[in-house]
Amino acid sequence: MRVIEVVAAVLEVAPEEIDDSSARGDASGWTSLRHLQIIAALEEVFGVEFTVDEMVSMKTVGAIRGALQARGKDA
Repeated sequence: MRVIEVVAAVLEVAPEEIDDSSARGDASGWTSLRHLQIIAALEEVFGVEFTVDEMVSMKTVGAIRGALQARGKDA
């Protein structure tokens, strides 16, 4: 499962509505609570654990992808 699919599933939107520029506050339903749900889902799917600093800095799908790639994950 790729990042866009995880984000879309948590936000309950079609994957086509999400791209690397989709951001907290801009994307449909991406609230602070949903952000935590996205992080938890990503940690489970990709087998990683993000630091608080990473969680705060991941404001776009592109930033999330970058954080995963920095950990050697194909996002």
